[in-house]
Amino acid sequence: MYNCGSILSRFVSPILREDGRCFGNNDCFPLAFGIPVVLLTSVTLLIVHANRYVETEQVKGTTVLNVLACIKHALVTKFKSRRVVERSAQYRHWLDHSKEKYGSELVWDTRIILKVIVLYLPITIFWALFYQQGSRWVFQATQMNGDLGFYVIKADQFNVANPLFVILFIPVFEHVFYPLLAKVGIKTALQKAFFGGLLAGVSFVVSAIIELQLENKYLHMMWLIPQYLLMAMGEIMVTIPLMNFSYSEAPESMKTILQALFFLSAGLGNLIVVIVAGARIIDYQFYEFLLYAVLMFVDMIVFGFLARRYKSLQINRVRKIEISS
Repeated sequence: MYNCGSILSRFVSPILREDGRCFGNNDCFPLAFGIPVVLLTSVTLLIVHANRYVETEQVKGTTVLNVLACIKHALVTKFKSRRVVERSAQYRHWLDHSKEKYGSELVWDTRIILKVIVLYLPITIFWALFYQQGSRWVFQATQMNGDLGFYVIKADQFNVANPLFVILFIPVFEHVFYPLLAKVGIKTALQKAFFGGLLAGVSFVVSAIIELQLENKYLHMMWLIPQYLLMAMGEIMVTIPLMNFSYSEAPESMKTILQALFFLSAGLGNLIVVIVAGARIIDYQFYEFLLYAVLMFVDMIVFGFLARRYKSLQINRVRKIEISS
């Protein structure tokens, strides 16, 4: 449903912005942004009203504050007892210093969360590349011909390609591509995410090649399809497997927290784009695309190393808690 809504908004909003006229301007940004705000507000009010007629059960789980408090207490206690060798020796992990106050279950669950967070850190670079579809790639499209004969594609309208490709290729990946990868030993979520990141890097190599060609000729927007296709394939292999991985690895009390942290990595990726774009480190777009591609490849090497070393703590969680109790 998310991608269906994304297709609609990415196709209609540019029309409202460019073809609309308001406040004496030749465009109408208030209309393009105003209509989604009205629709979103209406949906929110509808959900609030509908919840009055639905019986819900409050889910008991560990809050972020409990996790942070557990980490803080462990760090402070470890620091204070660093000179007491006997006391420090009884703890196999630094978080074990919080067992007496917070219990074995919260400590063990926090360990799981921290192990997964380490894997999320490199994924921020993937999001930094992904969200440039709405900025750098749109600017690239402004230099290209969008005339289809029966309709002229607006530069920011071409963004509809990403959610469209995602919807079309998810079943292809599930029923065709993943079974083929399984035959060569690529089965786990982390392995799929690794190759998805590589595809994202390749998409920026392609965009760099297109940028180089634009210096010498006027290309049609359809030449952007390969990079959008590669990025959509990368998105499918990164987001869906990692979200499934997050849910399967997280303890029952922390599934929401871990899902939220995954989306936080997307926000951090956006922040990286803002910082790099604002700093204007590289003025030549071709080199900037290549920089992002190289950064993605190096990042995936780091991710691959971390993924290879990752060992799930969820398997031994219950047994360890019972022993500690």
